[in-house]
Amino acid sequence: MPFSSRLALIVVPATSARVPTGRFGVRLLRYALLGTLTVGLLYLGLDPGPWQAVLTRAAAAVLPLPVQHALQQHTPAQVTARSLPGMFLYSLSYCALAGLLTALALGAVRQLPHTLRRVATAYGLGFALCVAGLVLGYAGLTGAWPLVRRLIDLLVSPLPVVVLIALYHRLPAGPTRPAS
Repeated sequence: MPFSSRLALIVVPATSARVPTGRFGVRLLRYALLGTLTVGLLYLGLDPGPWQAVLTRAAAAVLPLPVQHALQQHTPAQVTARSLPGMFLYSLSYCALAGLLTALALGAVRQLPHTLRRVATAYGLGFALCVAGLVLGYAGLTGAWPLVRRLIDLLVSPLPVVVLIALYHRLPAGPTRPAS
């Protein structure tokens, strides 16, 4: 019995079924993860209330009370009516799931770290723009608030997944070595 099959039986001892190995097994696992992540994103997108409540309570448990009050007091309703740290954690978790879904949908498993790095860079730029907009809004540029809200709505939607998949297929694969 190959080591991977024995390891699968050790990890999942309650079932007698074997985890498929080889190319077919990896593909099956990838499609199962894609389906699970898609359903999870749809659920989070359609009913974010319970997850946001959990993340808001988690943020409240970590942040000191004066910081919570300061953030809530100085965040205009144009950005969010909810807790800013809770909304940030929700956006971060949604984008992490969407980024993982995008990376899994894009390439082979051996290219996953490179693909994850590209997807994380794209989402990181989006979050950096949100933070810059918040700083500009707090500095007195009130026109930044609606833009920040729209950018947050854009990041926490399925649209970046679709755009990143389309862009990834149009971008060059990376530096190539000259033929020797």
